[in-house]
Amino acid sequence: MTIFLMDIIINFNTSFYEDGELQTDPAKIKVHYLVSSFVFDLLSLVAIFIFEVATILNEEYAYDFLKYVLVIFCVRFQKVAKL
Repeated sequence: MTIFLMDIIINFNTSFYEDGELQTDPAKIKVHYLVSSFVFDLLSLVAIFIFEVATILNEEYAYDFLKYVLVIFCVRFQKVAKL
């Protein structure tokens, strides 16, 4: 879970290229991340949190959440691989 949280923090501070120009304005970086991939990262973080809590409580549905985490991770990885 810590890795996903660190990924969110790093992405909020990572510049990006727009029309061939490096954007370093913090406000633009935050908006770009929120619009592009923040939702996937947040869903991953929430799903991992639920999985960890369910595992601690020995709930049967814990592994169902693991499936969702893997699907979200694959979608995110595919998006990064295109870069």
